[in-house]
Amino acid sequence: MKYEVRESKKEPGRKNLYRGESARVPKDFKESGPMALLAQDIAEIHFEPWNGDGWSKDKWDSTNGDTRDALPQMVRISVLAWEETPEERLGKDIKPTVQYNTVVYLPYALDINEMKQRTTSFNLMK
Repeated sequence: MKYEVRESKKEPGRKNLYRGESARVPKDFKESGPMALLAQDIAEIHFEPWNGDGWSKDKWDSTNGDTRDALPQMVRISVLAWEETPEERLGKDIKPTVQYNTVVYLPYALDINEMKQRTTSFNLMK
């Protein structure tokens, strides 16, 4: 499965979120199958891995260093989306976005004993 943010063809300056799936595991993980529109009017999307102590702003790299061949225990996903169309916000001096957050647990990246500890030791937003 692959997610991608692309410029909107209908609304200049806006972006849309797409998801692609493949029926088989691709050889180089660059293939994604057909991309389907998942959400419109996306301003930003962020993925923050849990590093054991807090939400990391650094990129997770499972090919090098301390995180080699490892997955993060949790990932916080934050999506900033436009609430109004460009026409609706004409003349308004307000921030036209809303933020959605979720945490995805990767259970196979955790030890069983850590699961309980991690669910009580993190803050969703700082």
